[in-house]
Amino acid sequence: MAEYNLSAVAVEDLKAIYKYSHKMFGETQAEHYTRGFHHQFELLARFPGMGLHVELPGHELYRFAYGVHVIVYSKAENGVSIEFLFDGRMDWIRRLKGK
Repeated sequence: MAEYNLSAVAVEDLKAIYKYSHKMFGETQAEHYTRGFHHQFELLARFPGMGLHVELPGHELYRFAYGVHVIVYSKAENGVSIEFLFDGRMDWIRRLKGK
């Protein structure tokens, strides 16, 4: 069965997204959006080729858009590892290059 795991950074990113969503849109929307992330993670675990390859030397990463965010992940033996979650409006490629 395909699985996904979240890096420590991705966990913190998801918490920050929830906190912002809760503040701006309320608990119901924050819960809905967060559940949606987990649905996308499950989908990517089953079909890891859905994302687009990120051109970043030395890294085998993929990206997949969800809402206004970008899920950055790597393929794992039994699914995917969620590495980062970014607001799609930010220069997340530059942030990745800095990692």
